[in-house]
Amino acid sequence: MRVTRLTCLLGIIGLAAGCSTVVSNAGLDPAVEAQIGNPYSGVRFNLMSWRCLRSVAAGYSPATNLLYLPVGVALLLVDVPLSAVADTAMFPVDLMVDSRAKPIHPRETECD
Repeated sequence: MRVTRLTCLLGIIGLAAGCSTVVSNAGLDPAVEAQIGNPYSGVRFNLMSWRCLRSVAAGYSPATNLLYLPVGVALLLVDVPLSAVADTAMFPVDLMVDSRAKPIHPRETECD
């Protein structure tokens, strides 16, 4: 029974991580336009999320941050290699599509 719960928990965490490539290319984050046509937008979005983690956490109570920050860091760590693989798979598509969106610049894009 204990192994089943642990497996379910790990599965939920894996699914909750989502892939920054999907989020950035589909425009699922309201702060970022759909990035299809901009190579490696998932990795760029992930790096921007790292920079913005503290500003997002500032909107929560200290008790909530005890859970939010470690879980957020873990999900972002898991997402880096997933996004790199997905961005590499999307690379030919990104080269063929003319992007209308300004590319994400992890150091310059503002945190909302």
